[in-house]
Amino acid sequence: MARLRGHPFLLVILIVVVGVLGVGAGPVRSDAGDVWPESPSAAAKGRLEMRLVTHRPGRALQSCSVLRPGGAAAVALTPAPDKDGLSLLGSLEAGECGVRVQPVLMADEGEWTLRADYKDLSLAAVEGRAAVVVFQHSGTVAPGKPSVDEGRSLQMNLTLTLVPAADGVVPALSECAVTTPRAGRIQLKPGAAGRVAYAAAGSQTLSGGWCAVRISSAQPADDGAWVLEATDAATGVVYSGRADVTVHPRLLRVRPARPQVEVGETAVLRLAFDDNKPAAEVRGCQAVRPDGGVVQVAGAGPSAAAAPVADGTVQARAVDAQRGELCAVALAPLGPQHHGAWALAIVGADGIERRAAVQVFVKAAYKSGARPPVVVKMGTEKLPLVCGPDEAVACSLTDPAADLVASFRGPCVHSLDRVRAAHAGNWTCSVLLEQYAAPVQDWVVLRLAAPVQTRTGVQPRGQDVLLQCSLEGDGACGSAVDYCRLESPDGELHIVRDFVESVRAGRLVYAGRGMRACDCSVLLRGPLQPRDYGVWRCIMGYDKIPAVKGGLITVAADGGGGRRARGAAQPEAAAVRAVALRVPLSGVVRPNRSMTVGCRADRALSYCWLRAPLGDLIEVEETSRDYAGLGFALGECAATVTAAANHSGTWHCGMGFVSDGEVAADLEVAVDVLVTESLVVPLQRNVTPSDGTATLGCRTALSEGLQYCRFQRPDGASIHVADARGKLGTDPPAAAAAAASSRYRFNSDAGGLDKGFCAVTISPTDAVDLGEWTCAVALAGDLPGKEQKAVIGLADDNEFAEAALIGVGLGLVALVTVVAAFIGYRRYRAPGAAQRSARYRRQGRVQDQDGLEMEPSAAAAADTPPGTGPTTRSRARRQGSTPTSAAAALSGAGGGRGMPTTRLPSRTSAVTRWGNMFGDVQAGEDGAAGGTGAAAPNAAEGADDDTSSGASEEWKIR
Repeated sequence: MARLRGHPFLLVILIVVVGVLGVGAGPVRSDAGDVWPESPSAAAKGRLEMRLVTHRPGRALQSCSVLRPGGAAAVALTPAPDKDGLSLLGSLEAGECGVRVQPVLMADEGEWTLRADYKDLSLAAVEGRAAVVVFQHSGTVAPGKPSVDEGRSLQMNLTLTLVPAADGVVPALSECAVTTPRAGRIQLKPGAAGRVAYAAAGSQTLSGGWCAVRISSAQPADDGAWVLEATDAATGVVYSGRADVTVHPRLLRVRPARPQVEVGETAVLRLAFDDNKPAAEVRGCQAVRPDGGVVQVAGAGPSAAAAPVADGTVQARAVDAQRGELCAVALAPLGPQHHGAWALAIVGADGIERRAAVQVFVKAAYKSGARPPVVVKMGTEKLPLVCGPDEAVACSLTDPAADLVASFRGPCVHSLDRVRAAHAGNWTCSVLLEQYAAPVQDWVVLRLAAPVQTRTGVQPRGQDVLLQCSLEGDGACGSAVDYCRLESPDGELHIVRDFVESVRAGRLVYAGRGMRACDCSVLLRGPLQPRDYGVWRCIMGYDKIPAVKGGLITVAADGGGGRRARGAAQPEAAAVRAVALRVPLSGVVRPNRSMTVGCRADRALSYCWLRAPLGDLIEVEETSRDYAGLGFALGECAATVTAAANHSGTWHCGMGFVSDGEVAADLEVAVDVLVTESLVVPLQRNVTPSDGTATLGCRTALSEGLQYCRFQRPDGASIHVADARGKLGTDPPAAAAAAASSRYRFNSDAGGLDKGFCAVTISPTDAVDLGEWTCAVALAGDLPGKEQKAVIGLADDNEFAEAALIGVGLGLVALVTVVAAFIGYRRYRAPGAAQRSARYRRQGRVQDQDGLEMEPSAAAAADTPPGTGPTTRSRARRQGSTPTSAAAALSGAGGGRGMPTTRLPSRTSAVTRWGNMFGDVQAGEDGAAGGTGAAAPNAAEGADDDTSSGASEEWKIR
């Protein structure tokens, strides 16, 4: 340095060189990195992989080096393994630095260091450290917890391997042996055969340090701990390892799984494998009874807690080993002692014991007829009929006539579309059940319910008379009667309660079985009085039910009930008392309002009908919602109808009384109804002057008195009539003189204003009088200015004649047009009709005279004279719509042609109470009160006329 002081240039160069050399020789700057996995481990002779996480992905590396535990210097890694088994894991260009070690030595356990140097010198190198754990297989078995299914020798093999290691060097073995859970120690020799044998792995054998065992066709006895032992050929050291082997046994069960057998039958129990694969022979089989007793079925064993007992009901049966069966027993004959949990146990040829349990259900003998009888009304629709138990597998059903109805897959459930009389009786079913070997017989009884009806009658008891009135039939008295109302023939009402006498002078005494039995019978104490004879009406009332029930009781003059023996003459319809029923009572109703039209008789009705003024037929049914009577049993026929303009006029109410062996006519009652918006109606709607004089008049529909009356002429002038006489019979002279000098005079022929009549006589008539007049009246009690009006037409004879000529002309033109069209239609239709007629004849069908298609039976009925052939409801409807009395038809010419149809009575029900608001009318032979004689003149004409009802609309109230 002293020499260089004189040479500053050389000194500078030396300092620079020393600095440069100092930088290169000093420690290189580096950053800490992570090694993955954090805690690496590997088995001896195995493989180990580690990676350095640089946190600079994608930056190219100059080198990747590793420092092993105890190593003197780091080793740069390359993709190819070096002599120590180290190789590069990853790509330097991709910035990946990792090491793969294979094989791993025991000396590799310790701290490893990975270092990555970047090509970019400005980046610091990255280093990471990890502690490696190396373990060896010496003294272990792989796999540690093996498992296998029983018998899977060909499909699955269990291999146990023991790999000893000494300082990383695999020694040669002189011996390999295994100790089984039950068979003891077995020497394993390469190439030796057997169920438990040595398992070579390719070329590796004992000399290569390989000790393995293969277990073929695993058995339940193989379940447990297995110990493999390997002996070092050089040192004689024995290495051992243990594995717990799990053998899944074949599933075992008793067939059938839930035997259900009837007492006295035989049950066979079979113990078999569930997979149905062949089974080996067994050395012994036992059956364990529900009480714990052990029965030796075959062979000897297995071991049992109790000594075997003898039981003759437990017998051995042959087994099918190809189906996996091991043991079979028969239990016969079965009794209650066989019911419970049974077990079958066997011991195989290998000494292994197996057992399975089963629950045996011993059922008592099948008992038929467990279902209660089915009680149903005749005519019930869609009735389900169930026979036999619900657990039936199959079933066949026969009806009471022993005809097979249907076969079912499952329980017998049959639906009857409509119950008929032929359905009553025993329905038998043959049922197949799972728990019964043979089909069992069962039945169900179908019984037709007695119709609910009122039982009435009269029983003389000395001078007293018992008036019977009670409900009978299946389910007749569903609710107790709250009260009984009796209406005597003279119209007096009596309320009867349980054991309480009536106020009728103590003559009526309750004599029934109680209101809870729906019995309203009473005792009428004698001697009988004239007012006691006749028809009594018995009505049963309920507080919580809006309907009423009841019947008619006839007390004859002979003291009896008027009953006659079967076949004796019955009272004629003409002797029946009948009255008209209508609401409102006046018969006057406004359009679109409800009105009730009907009739009532003193006999029970079988059927009834109504015919409107235009001929429309209404069939009345007691169960209909529109029925408005108390019931057919009480002789009432009524229906609620919405009033229309065409309902004005005379209605006819027809009632039918069916008698055994009798030909009876329907009784008809006329009911007058007026449908009007105004309360005043004209006396005559169109008036024609006679000899120059005309009378115009109107009246009130309800016969109410009038305050005044006026007539308005066609030209608008109003004429105040106002009863020119004041009151009838008191005509002041001044008023009479004024009336005589006028063309308009008050007419009191029909009645005065106080009677609801008003009329004016015009004499002589003038041209100003011709046209439409308005009759305006003020009803008594109405406010001033409120009037009711009616229109009356006044025209002379010439106007009516001209109108008549015009009408006749138009009618002739229409008639000619219709005739021409009909002739053309017949000509056009004739060929097709002939073909169709032939086709109908080929098909066994015919046509009536109108061209309507009929069945042969219907055609025969049409050719049969009425009254001799079967009667149908359709014929009854058509005859009922004919405006002719059936009684007249019966008595007319033709030998009884036109006989009306009778119908069966409907069920009894009611919705309204009428009381005794109408007077009685005797429908005698003279035809009064709308009797049968009113239509006698038209009887002959209507007897053979069966087409008039075809154009009329039929209503059916249901």
